[in-house]
Amino acid sequence: MIGDRIKSLRKGKGLTQEEAAKRLKMIRSTYSNYENGNREPDFETAEKIAEFYGVDVNYLLGKFTNDQAKNAVLEAYTRLPQDKRKIIDEMIKALSE
Repeated sequence: MIGDRIKSLRKGKGLTQEEAAKRLKMIRSTYSNYENGNREPDFETAEKIAEFYGVDVNYLLGKFTNDQAKNAVLEAYTRLPQDKRKIIDEMIKALSE
């Protein structure tokens, strides 16, 4: 389960295992073992991987689905004051151009 999520996130960024491992400062074979389900990262490493891919560690560990993660982000966004939401809106617009 965690391996599938890591693999999907890596592919979504257009990275090879080698590139992802290098950026995460780990050996490619270790990274590959995580993706293939041969090993599971310890919590500290899972946090590092989650941060690298910009996801919540709970999503990475399968504590909730991607839809639940999106809903959590949307809820947090709607609780922000209007001026903070405007900043996020501008960032999203700039990133999508």
